[in-house]
Amino acid sequence: MSDIISIFAKNLIKGGILVGICLTILEIIPKTNNSIGFYAAMSASFFYVNLIQYYYVSKLENKEHSFLYHTLIGNILWMLYALTMIILYKLNFTNIENILITFGLTVIISFIYYINIDKLTKLVQNI
Repeated sequence: MSDIISIFAKNLIKGGILVGICLTILEIIPKTNNSIGFYAAMSASFFYVNLIQYYYVSKLENKEHSFLYHTLIGNILWMLYALTMIILYKLNFTNIENILITFGLTVIISFIYYINIDKLTKLVQNI
């Protein structure tokens, strides 16, 4: 139990710092002219989270290959979600409609992905 508390405390500090940085940037963005594009690009990719995950997964035996390919699939899906948001924006959906439709799409696709995870894992192992 003390291991869990120690791990939680360490991750809470790291995560808290990351969230603090992100929230600080969010408050700075409206005060600058062109930082919104940079923030959108960096937060959309969230590649830093993948790097942290990869660090831990690489310590596990025979998990890297699957992790890297599922990361690629996940990033392709996020690109499709962003494209959906752009299309909905161009079709003059309200921001709330855009968010709800895109969120619903992510939930449905994530559920389908989860149901088929064994098949997808076998597929990427053969690549």
